[in-house]
Amino acid sequence: MSMDNIEMIMKDIQNMLGRLYELREVTAIFLDSQQKANLQDKFQSEGFLLTVAYLVNIFEALNAINFKLHHDTIRAFMVKLDLWKCRIQDGNTATFSNMDSALICSYLDSEKKKKKHK
Repeated sequence: MSMDNIEMIMKDIQNMLGRLYELREVTAIFLDSQQKANLQDKFQSEGFLLTVAYLVNIFEALNAINFKLHHDTIRAFMVKLDLWKCRIQDGNTATFSNMDSALICSYLDSEKKKKKHK
């Protein structure tokens, strides 16, 4: 399962639990109307409602942290891009090791060719 899927599932859980908590009174009425007294009693128990409220808060916090991490990662990458652009404009390719190696090999090859033609 990819991180994107996990993030979507976590957000969905937060939304579902939040909605369930918001509609707790309507849900209790529905369970009563369906003659589900056992479920209604459990649903309205203090322990269950506290657990749902707690989980809503936990998933809100986790999703907020996840959003901040993504935002900070993107911002850091944008700063890195600006740095790389400045380095390339100055002719510094050391940040890009493969390109740097290719340029060195190309330079050495051209120097060998020059020496052979002299």
